[in-house]
Amino acid sequence: MLEQYESAKSQLRQNPGSSQAREAMLKAGREYYSCIREGGAPTIYDEQAMNNDMKAITG
Repeated sequence: MLEQYESAKSQLRQNPGSSQAREAMLKAGREYYSCIREGGAPTIYDEQAMNNDMKAITG
């Protein structure tokens, strides 16, 4: 799952204006964080981390 998230971030770096790349990054991030969390769902902190990643990539 981490590899998929990193790949989605890489795709977003290549296409920072693409809404599809943004959606794919969020989907992959949520799947990654869901599989590492005890409750099977990303936390608010995970959502913030994904948001921070997106802002760092897209500016």
